[in-house]
Amino acid sequence: MWTQRAEAIDGVAIEYGATTDAATEMVRAALQWSWSQRWREHAVWRGGGYWDVSIGYWNNNENLKTNGGLWELSATPVYRLERTAQGRASPYLEAGVGVHLLSQTSEAPDRRFSTAFQFGSHVGGGVRFGPRRAFDIGAQFQHISNANIQLPNNGINCVQLRLGYWF
Repeated sequence: MWTQRAEAIDGVAIEYGATTDAATEMVRAALQWSWSQRWREHAVWRGGGYWDVSIGYWNNNENLKTNGGLWELSATPVYRLERTAQGRASPYLEAGVGVHLLSQTSEAPDRRFSTAFQFGSHVGGGVRFGPRRAFDIGAQFQHISNANIQLPNNGINCVQLRLGYWF
């Protein structure tokens, strides 16, 4: 039995997206834990955040490929600036920088990652809505690369849609 609020899962989400060149599609399932601390509490906006831990699969659509796809595990602290509850909808902006572990280091001859360890950063926005603002729909732009830990550093850029539910 979960005895402390910090241990309970606060939200779940699924993401679907593709690289900006449409060579790779990706799908992720994620769990979120809200931060108990809030920053920038104002009458209209408040700042806070959550931990996002996800597992995903990247499907390679390229003609010349070294493998059909790869698995990914990631953990990201996400800062969110959200409009305080006024009615049932609450828009937000968010940004996060986290770590990703890939099961393969190449997808195609021209798309290689020199390390399985990668960094991921994203910016996005969306809206929480419904009873208790439990539903979450958003879009984000994400960049994944190894930050020049080792060359080559062929990072990728992707655009994703996210559907979530907060308990």
